[in-house]
Amino acid sequence: MRWLCCLLLIGCGRDQAPPPPNASVVTPERRSARAGHSHATSLRDVEVTTAAGATEPLGSHMREVTLLVFWASWCGPCKMEMPLVDRYAASETDARIAVVGVNIDENRRDGIDAVATRQLQLPVVFDPDEQSYAAVFHTQDAQIPALAIVSRDGVETEIGFDEGMSADEHVAHMRERAHAHLR
Repeated sequence: MRWLCCLLLIGCGRDQAPPPPNASVVTPERRSARAGHSHATSLRDVEVTTAAGATEPLGSHMREVTLLVFWASWCGPCKMEMPLVDRYAASETDARIAVVGVNIDENRRDGIDAVATRQLQLPVVFDPDEQSYAAVFHTQDAQIPALAIVSRDGVETEIGFDEGMSADEHVAHMRERAHAHLR
C-alpha cells in the first residue's frame, strides 16, 4: 500500500490572510534564472542598512555563492526557519559561501530586537523598502520566508517553510542547494 504524504507549506505575505487549515502542497515553490538572465549585478548594488544604521551595498556581504534569506519579525514561519538558517550559517565551512539574513520589517528596531531575542549570529541586513526582494522576485509583494541562492549560475529561489522536514533536513537542504552552485 502506498502512503500519500502531504507537507504543509507555510508562508507569510504582507497582504495575505493565513493559509486555510486544509492548505497543503508537496514541496516549496522553486524558481531559477540562468546566468544570462541573472539579476545578480543589480542585486549587488541594492542599498541595505546594518544594525548600526550604516547604509551599504548588499554586494559587500556577498560571495561566490550567497544565500539570501528574506524574513520579518512578525512572520510565524520565519520564527521557525531563522534558527535553522543560523545553524546552517554557523556550520558552513566553505569560505566561498555567504549566508545573509535580509530583514524586511518596516521598523528596523523590530528586526534588531528579533535578532537579539533569537540570538542569531549570522549577518543580518535590513531592507524595509524590500528593494533586494524586488530585485530577486520582481515584486515588492513579499512572500516570506523566502530563500534566494545567488551565484554565477543566476538566482534560484524558494518561497515558504516546509514543516514536514526535520531541523537536520532543513540544514542539509540549504547546504545541498548552496554547494550545488559551487564550481
